[in-house]
Amino acid sequence: MNKYCKYSKSSLFIYIVLNVITAILSVSIALIIELTIDIVSTGQMDDFRRIVFGALIFMVLYFGFNYLRNFYMQKMINHYIEQLRSLLFRKIMSYSFVGFRKSSTSDYLSLLTNDIQIYQEGIVRSKLCIVQNAISATIVLLALLNTNISITFLIITCTAIIYFLPRLFNNRISLAQEKVSKQLAHITGTASDYLEGFYVISTYNYQKKAGEKFDFTNKKYYEKKNSLDKNLSKSETLSSALSVATELLVLFVSAQFVFMNILNVGKMVAVMQLTGAFVQPLILIMTNLPKISSGRAIEERFLSILNVDENDMGTPKEGSALLPFEKDIELHNIGFSYEEKKEILHGIDLKIRKGKKYAIVGGSGAGKTTLVNIINGIYRQNIVLTSQKINSRYV
Repeated sequence: MNKYCKYSKSSLFIYIVLNVITAILSVSIALIIELTIDIVSTGQMDDFRRIVFGALIFMVLYFGFNYLRNFYMQKMINHYIEQLRSLLFRKIMSYSFVGFRKSSTSDYLSLLTNDIQIYQEGIVRSKLCIVQNAISATIVLLALLNTNISITFLIITCTAIIYFLPRLFNNRISLAQEKVSKQLAHITGTASDYLEGFYVISTYNYQKKAGEKFDFTNKKYYEKKNSLDKNLSKSETLSSALSVATELLVLFVSAQFVFMNILNVGKMVAVMQLTGAFVQPLILIMTNLPKISSGRAIEERFLSILNVDENDMGTPKEGSALLPFEKDIELHNIGFSYEEKKEILHGIDLKIRKGKKYAIVGGSGAGKTTLVNIINGIYRQNIVLTSQKINSRYV
């Protein structure tokens, strides 16, 4: 997708800077806690007042930069999705008539609405969240290394376990998301068909049957959606349980270090704060990785539109042109077929003068619409114009 839609380098730089500042402020919480405990234990009231005043300034900065980071992330997401939707729509509109008819209108509508929304939450937002949390985890890790190396390596070991175990659900989640996307497109198609055919449905009292068929389609969608949510819940629950286990293990090890006079109480509390600040971003990364995997199927649908075969595009091939109509249009020996050895038109000769009225008559399936489409240029990529005469190729 980077070939078609991407963030500007300046936008990514600003986003990274905002995340670095926010991460440093988050780490500062542990420092404030450690200093407060140390000051309280020594009974230095003047230092305590300065800490409180500094904490108030810190809260203003923390709120401000968190707001800027979140706002800027949403702005980047909106801009990316705006590019993608416009690009997909322009690509669809550039199809030839034959290429366009390979999919139903409801499929295109689902692609531009439902699939875009799923992709936004499943891949675009998740990628930015992973960047955000990776920066936070890195800065917290540096702070932990500065506090106690042994505890830091313990946390890293537990983190590796937290990372690999939930990945067991990735393939299931990806397959489930693909089924959900296809069923959602089916719902959109069913609803579109019934709404467009409301006059016929109403005329023949088909409302009940239409409702039953839509209910069946809707039920199938939620069965697949529940399967997806079930796998996502398992992955997220396992990640959360492992994170709690990690924090408890670090708590007990830190307490042991206090008994051994390796840490004081202030540093122990700071370590616990940093552990939470380190594990939480990793949990969010683990949560977002399956969402990216599950969005690959939708990304493939987008690429099938963006990488469409040249034969399906509406751009005329080399040597072809739109039909000029200055005085008359003359057709000689027109032949046309949708399938090989099954001709719709054969040996058609026709002269149409400008300003005159003509009627094309024939039985159902005789090729009336096909002939008009050839004259109008609907199948223009298969037609070569020579001296205002049309010589048709078989397609």
